[in-house]
Formats: sequence, structure tokens, C-alpha cells
Amino acid sequence: MHVPALPVYTAADAVRSLNSFEPRDFDAPLEVGDGIEATFLPAGHILGAAQIHINVDGHSIHFSGDLGRADDPLMFPPRELEAADILVTESTYGNRRHPDQDAAAELGAVVSRVAKRGGVVMIAAFAVGRAETLMLHLSRLRRKHLIPDIPIYLNSPMAIDASYMYRQHPDEHRLLVDEFEDMYKLATMSRTADDSKLLNLRGGPMVIISASGMLTGEGSSTTLRLMAGSEKRHHPQRLPGRRNTRCRPGGRSKGTQDLRPGRPHSGRGRTN
Repeated sequence: MHVPALPVYTAADAVRSLNSFEPRDFDAPLEVGDGIEATFLPAGHILGAAQIHINVDGHSIHFSGDLGRADDPLMFPPRELEAADILVTESTYGNRRHPDQDAAAELGAVVSRVAKRGGVVMIAAFAVGRAETLMLHLSRLRRKHLIPDIPIYLNSPMAIDASYMYRQHPDEHRLLVDEFEDMYKLATMSRTADDSKLLNLRGGPMVIISASGMLTGEGSSTTLRLMAGSEKRHHPQRLPGRRNTRCRPGGRSKGTQDLRPGRPHSGRGRTN
């Protein structure tokens, strides 16, 4: 036994594993073994997300994977399942119903309120899917003059790269080319560590979309500490922290950090 425990795999292992991946199209049956056939079906969660339908000796097993929502503004709805002998499904929201709410309107209200007091809206978002949806909402709000004309930054190289993947696959989502162009004229891209450091020195009002959605890593967690005032000695421009707001547009695993490093937190919501 190793103390502390060693990682199950390394970054080098992860890179080597890429050689084992083989892309497959949706709706194209694949023979994977003796009498076993698998078919990938759109899951509507993020770009490329798939359900897997497996036929084995006349019986079927269906794995849902992470499923998107029928009313998602970015992705098409998941493919409906016709039939299966066994269904294995995710259960992220299996114990509740989504509230009937206008997420874009709520986002617009937060941005307008914080901009009025000269603060920063920091949005911790997953780089694939969530960041693009937020950019879409902000673009539509700006076009309708429902939020003020303040700087918006996408502070995640991974999210920037992922966004262009959506552009390369226009048949896989709802966005039109013109709407995509509007989204990325809206924001300044923060690609490097130096860009992020300069961004953290800026004063409000502004909006920062930063990975990761779980508030791990250097991007979103560092910006949150600055906004909360925990690094006052080095970054007095960020204070007072009460002018600022962080939005958390998705769930987080138990034990991930909040404004204070090491503070366990779970659930959904935002600060005032």
C-alpha cells in the first residue's frame, strides 16, 4: 500500500489510451464480438454524446449514458428508445422534476444587477456543453438589449477549443452559423496563463466564464478566491467581494470547494 495513494493512471497513460479509440457514426451497427452488436444513438447531452444499444443473441440491453433535455437550447433532444429487454440509465435527476424556469432570463437578471453595482459575474462552467450554452444565452440577451454592454471573457482554453468543435459539426446541434458567429464576437478569449492573470487584475463590471464547473483546477477556483477577497494583499482591485457574484449553472460533487478552499459544498444555485 502506498501512502499517500498513487494515482490509478498517469497523464502518459491517458495519452497512450487515445490510440485505442476508434470513432463510429450514430445509427451504424457495429460487431464487437461473437453475436454481439452495438449501435450508438444520439444522447443529446453534449456534442458526440451517445447512448449504446446492444443486441446479444436475440436480447437487447440499452445504456443511456448521460442524457440531454428535450428543450436544451444547444443540443437536439436524445433519441427516443423504441424497446429494450434491459435498460441501464443514468439517475442524475431521477429523484426530482426540473423546475419550470427561464434560465436565460435568470442569467440576464443577475448580470444586469451585478453590472449596476460595478461587480464581476463569475460563472463556473464545464468546458464542453455548459460554456457554449452560456455563451448562447448571453449572446441572445445582448442582442435583445436585456443585459448591459459590459466585457465578457471566456477564460478556458479547453472551452475555446471545444466551442470550435461545435462549429465543425453544425448538423449535430441547433445553432445556425450566424448565431455561432454572434456568440464569439461577444466575448474576449482568454487562452493563456498570462491572459488569466491579467484578467484577474481587472475591475468590474464584467462577466467571466471559467472552467471547471466543479470549481477544481486553477481557472474558476482562483478567480473565485480573488472575488471573495481571500487574496486582498495581492489583488485589491477585486474588492469589496460583496459587489461580485458567482453563478453555478450545474451540479457539483460532494466535497468540491466553494469560496473558501477545502469547504465542502453540494447542490445548485448562486450567490446574491
